[in-house]
Amino acid sequence: MGQTFSATGFCRQLVDFSPLLALLLSVLGATSAARAEQGIRIGELAQRGAEYTPAGWQPATAGGAEYLPVILLTGALLLILTAAAAWLLNLNRHLRRSESDLQQARHFLEQRVEERTAELSRLNRLLEEENQARLEALSQLADERQRLTVTLRSIGDGVITTDTARRVELLNAVAEEMCGWTEEEARGRRLTEVFQLINHRTGQAVVDPVEKVLATGRVVELANHVSLVAKDGSRRSIADSAAPIIDIDGTIIGAVLVFRDVTEKERLEEEAIRAQKMESLGVMAGGIAHDFNNALTAIHGNVSLARLQLPANGETAGLLQSAEVAIMQASGLARQLLTFAKGGKPIRKVVPMATLIRDSVEMILRGSAVRAEFELATDLRPAEVDAGQITQVLQNLAVNARQAMPEGGVLQVKADNHQGPPPDPAIPHWLCLIISDQGPGIPPELQERVFDPYFTTKEGGNGLGLAICQAIVSKHNGTIKATASAGGGTEFTILLPATDMDPERTVLAVRHRVPPARILLMDDDPMVADVIRRSLENLGHLVVTVGEGAAAISAWRQAREEGQPFQWGLLDLTVSGAMGGVKAAAEIRHLDHQARLIVLSGYSDDQVLTDPSRYGFQGGLVKPCTIGDLETMVGNAAF
Repeated sequence: MGQTFSATGFCRQLVDFSPLLALLLSVLGATSAARAEQGIRIGELAQRGAEYTPAGWQPATAGGAEYLPVILLTGALLLILTAAAAWLLNLNRHLRRSESDLQQARHFLEQRVEERTAELSRLNRLLEEENQARLEALSQLADERQRLTVTLRSIGDGVITTDTARRVELLNAVAEEMCGWTEEEARGRRLTEVFQLINHRTGQAVVDPVEKVLATGRVVELANHVSLVAKDGSRRSIADSAAPIIDIDGTIIGAVLVFRDVTEKERLEEEAIRAQKMESLGVMAGGIAHDFNNALTAIHGNVSLARLQLPANGETAGLLQSAEVAIMQASGLARQLLTFAKGGKPIRKVVPMATLIRDSVEMILRGSAVRAEFELATDLRPAEVDAGQITQVLQNLAVNARQAMPEGGVLQVKADNHQGPPPDPAIPHWLCLIISDQGPGIPPELQERVFDPYFTTKEGGNGLGLAICQAIVSKHNGTIKATASAGGGTEFTILLPATDMDPERTVLAVRHRVPPARILLMDDDPMVADVIRRSLENLGHLVVTVGEGAAAISAWRQAREEGQPFQWGLLDLTVSGAMGGVKAAAEIRHLDHQARLIVLSGYSDDQVLTDPSRYGFQGGLVKPCTIGDLETMVGNAAF
């Protein structure tokens, strides 16, 4: 049974039920209505084609074979379209997948970019913070360097830093001043070129302390008596220590030297040591002076008494007179030792210094090959000094000069009113005395030691001459120093206080003959008491002797009570283990306000002899004393 074929319906079904064709149309941008419309159009086209037959559409059994090619062609076309649609569908699927992958990739990339941007922002902030911290650190470092520079410039010690090759890297201002090099000049030079050290006693070079520091890694201190030689050759004593510079890894990268000028400190220490020696010598001198002068007094008195018993022109009397001169010379040596005695004061008088200087030096040089040249200011001020002691200083220096120039030479003696800064501002006027010879001179390392007691460079010397000079000058509130003179030899510079007072006129001792008197003599040395007693008795006096102060007071009281008072009393200043002359004199004056007393002492520069009236005495005698001295003192004190 046959069916009528509807091309339009067939095409609708083909379009509606063909996913590939629908996909194709979808890809081509058609909507469902469009697809339906297209399907209608295809169907209509097919209908018109079917209707375009002469005889109309008939079932296949009724002669429809002529439409088979059209149907086949249509089917093939549909197959092609289906295949194309499948390809397009697959392509669309890939495109969609690619688009999805692209979107995912884009999203991932955007996320990564955001993450990296955030990371970069964080790193940038860290970098900025680190940079800010670095800038702050650099600022702090600059501040620390500035502070270090200011500190180094401000401290009172010299500072030098070096590298491991011992080349100078830094000097502070004090180091520049002490070494004589600027930092620019010294930087890069060997340390030993800038920082030269010697032993100021031996003159030998001292081992570079930095060398020890770099070798041991420990702090090294200099030994004593080290001097720094500056660029201009000047020297100064220093105390020094060197230490390693170590970095954070513990590696030694250099060394630092810290040193200071101790010239003044050493001078004061040496003066203190010298003063201790002087004090020790003073103790020794004070201990022996009394007994020594007592012995000289006994010897001299007995020699004088013996000479008085002989004809004045006899040979024996001449020998005894020579012995008296020798005894007085020995007494002079004792007085030199007493110069060191603690508490001894010069017996001062205002004297014209020009005359004293010329006379003292010419006396020593007379008859020698050394000639003195004087440059004494015409307006040279006088000075209030102990003329004997200052003469001793000048003569000691003249003797040294004569010994330093055995073949002859010139001793220059200059004196003027001092114009520079005074040693003591409390004293307005000073004299400057310069004595320079042409001898071999004193080595620089020994110049500070020449005033030490017992120190000498001369064979057979006793080392007391210059020590005595310094002791005398010091007791006159002056200064003395030894230096190398410009033309070679040694130069001594003495500064002494001057005065505007007029020089005192020398009053010649006049012996006044006094009538015989009762005299009380107090001395603890029996030999001295005996010789003084016999000397006074030889002058016609009646003498009573006692050994100490209490006995003298008792004897003076008893004599007054018996109606036979003493007209004079001679009291020894120092009595071993008992009352001395000062206390005894006070007690006697308490008993007798009219008592006339004379003090005797073996200490030629004792303050009681300097001003006896202050202690209740009419005068004073220094042991050893002669019969003439006794007669003069008693006679002058009586008038």
